[in-house]
Amino acid sequence: MNEIACFSLPAMYFVNLALFMFETRSTIPVLMATIIFFAVLGGGLVFNEFDYESGHMTFVGIVGTVITVAGCVMLVRDDEYSLIKEPPHRTDGGAADLRFGADEELQDLQDLAPGV
Repeated sequence: MNEIACFSLPAMYFVNLALFMFETRSTIPVLMATIIFFAVLGGGLVFNEFDYESGHMTFVGIVGTVITVAGCVMLVRDDEYSLIKEPPHRTDGGAADLRFGADEELQDLQDLAPGV
């Protein structure tokens, strides 16, 4: 039981830190890919699962790992090849934000309370 607390608490800390620092849509896929990768690697090493793999199975595993890492890299990148595109937002310092339709909400509030 102590092992669970020993590993769970730091993991929760770093997950929360990553979610605070980065966007959820890139943090969660990278986190899940990392957990799955190390679970497969740990299971293969601890239970000697790699001893029973043929050359074809090893090749397919390596190709799958490369595809997963490439997908995570494409999610996290900030250039024109990124899979995640940032929506346009205002840069003029206005209170309204175009990302979530805040301009329409602001107009609705101004219609409800004119002069405020």
